[in-house]
Amino acid sequence: MTWALDGGGSLKQLAELEAQLNLNQVYERHACIGLCQFDVRRFTPELLREMIMLHPFVVVGDRVCRNPYYVPPERYLSPDWPLHETDWMLTNLEQLQLAQDGLRASEESYRALTRRMVGLQEQERRDIARELHDCVGQTLTAMRINMDMIRTRLAEHDDALIRRRNNDSLELIESAFKAVENVMYELRPPMIDEYGLIAPLQWYAKKFADRTGIRVEVRGDENWRCGPEIELALFRIAQEALNNVARHAQARHVAIELREIGPHIVLTIEDDGVGFDREADRTEKAGYGFITMRERAEAVGGTFALQSESGKGTRITVSVPRKP
Repeated sequence: MTWALDGGGSLKQLAELEAQLNLNQVYERHACIGLCQFDVRRFTPELLREMIMLHPFVVVGDRVCRNPYYVPPERYLSPDWPLHETDWMLTNLEQLQLAQDGLRASEESYRALTRRMVGLQEQERRDIARELHDCVGQTLTAMRINMDMIRTRLAEHDDALIRRRNNDSLELIESAFKAVENVMYELRPPMIDEYGLIAPLQWYAKKFADRTGIRVEVRGDENWRCGPEIELALFRIAQEALNNVARHAQARHVAIELREIGPHIVLTIEDDGVGFDREADRTEKAGYGFITMRERAEAVGGTFALQSESGKGTRITVSVPRKP
C-alpha cells in the first residue's frame, strides 16, 4: 500500500486494482489469502471508506469481521455504480435488520429452552428427593424401629457382643439416614418454599464450611421474598459458585450478600482466593460452571457479571427483577 500512500496512483486506480483481484478470483484460484494493511492514521478517510467497501472481510484489532459494507467487484466497476449506491445502502440496512431480528429471535428461543431445561431439572430433583424420602427414608426408619425393638429385647440377655453389633447397626442406620437427608436437601431444600432464600443459603453455607473448612458469611434480610422460581435460581447459582470456590479458588473466606436495589434483587458472591486472568485462563475455571450460572440468571430475566483478577479473588454479581 506504499504506492497509494506516496501518491503513486489515484484512489480510483487502487479501488479498481482491488476490485479486479476479487473479480478474477485470484485468491480462490491460487488457494491463498491476501491481507491489505492500512494505517488509519496515515490514509485519508475517503480511501479507507473505499477500501472497506472492496474487501469481503475486514480485520479490526484481533477480530476478523465479515464486512456488511462489501460491494461485489462487478457492481463496483460498473459505470453506473454511483446511481445504484443508494439502493445498495438500503439493501444492506434491510439485511442488517433482518440479521438482528433473527439473532433476537434465536436468543429468545434459547432463553425459553433454558427456562424449560431448568424447570425439568428442578422437577427431576424434586421427584428424586421425594422418592428418597418415600422409599429409602421410610425403609431406614422402619429398620431403625426394628433395631430399637431388638435392643430392648436384648436388654433381658447378657450378651455384650450382640449388644455391640446392635448398637453398631443403629449407628450405621443413623448415618445412612443423615446422608440421605443431606442428599434430599441438596436436591431440593424444603425450607426454600417456607422461609425464602436466606435460611437455605445459611444452611448450605454451614454444610459447605464443615466439609471444606472455608468460612462462609451470608448477609441479607430473611424477610425478603422474590418468588420461588427466582429464589431457587439464586440458590442454585450460589451453590455452583461455592462448588467452584472449593475446586479452584484456594480461598479462606467467602461472602454471600443479598440486597434490594430499586426494583432488583442483587446477589453477590465474593471470595479471597487466587482468582484468574479471564483473558489468559481458558481452563475449566472459566468454563461450564460460569456458563450454567449465567444461564440460570438469564432464565429468570436477570443478568450475570463476573469479575476476577489473578491473585485478587473472584466476585460474581447476579441481578434479577423482584417479583411481587
